Amino acid sequence: MAIDPIYSTAFILATSIFTILVVKRLGSQSGCITYGYIGLILFSINIFFIFSGSIFISTLKDTFTVLVSGENYTATVSSYSKEEVYDSDEDKYETMYTPTVSFNTKYGQTIERELDFSTTDVKLGDTYKINYNKLDDKVITLGFMLFIKLAGTFIFCFIFSFLFIGELLFAFNKNMDTYYSIVKKAGFYFFLPFLMIGFDALLIYGLLNGNEVTFWVSLVLVFFIVVLTLAIVGYLKTTYAKGVPVIVQVAPNRWVGDWKEEEEEEEEEESFDSYS
Repeated sequence: MAIDPIYSTAFILATSIFTILVVKRLGSQSGCITYGYIGLILFSINIFFIFSGSIFISTLKDTFTVLVSGENYTATVSSYSKEEVYDSDEDKYETMYTPTVSFNTKYGQTIERELDFSTTDVKLGDTYKINYNKLDDKVITLGFMLFIKLAGTFIFCFIFSFLFIGELLFAFNKNMDTYYSIVKKAGFYFFLPFLMIGFDALLIYGLLNGNEVTFWVSLVLVFFIVVLTLAIVGYLKTTYAKGVPVIVQVAPNRWVGDWKEEEEEEEEEESFDSYS
């Protein structure tokens, strides 16, 4: 994908300005190492913010396309390409396969397309549920692949959007108290429940609409669905009843999790404000 030089120049210029402003607010020594370190952090936040946002928007478009247009088919793996990928965790190379599938449309056409993902296990004759839009001549893989991609891109977009907003507030010397409070509440009231609910929904979708699996695999899926559903209900009841969980120091070098009522937290903030 080619990127217009004007956008690259604007991105580098904006990151450089943010770096100068952040270092100035930190009040640290303005050496090359400081600017380089802060600049690298901000560069990473900004680049991931842009790419996660664009990928999330693209995935939303794919999901919308599946819901409003196109036809669903069952495609069969007719061939595949392979690539050796280095796994740094296990310190070895792993073979990844990208499947190419073929299917017959309701118009009598036989279409062959390479799918947009790779897997460690594929063989000729495997089937995938796909959505084909004749107008765009585009194939979208359904099932786990689409929903995992949607959930994954949303998570990254959510995280880096918050980081980017925090970067702007800090760079332009804005008060960060409200931002920290929103981040904390968004994390415990929305982000964590979203992860749990999203994963539970994926398990349910995989059980009901995924590829065929054995009885024992289905039993394991049902077990985790029940356990995770109970955990979600318990977490939501506790969180909305007792407020945001906090880490409390009970002894030197010893910390435990606890729940603090919102009223108690507000009283502490008011007392701190009056003291300061």
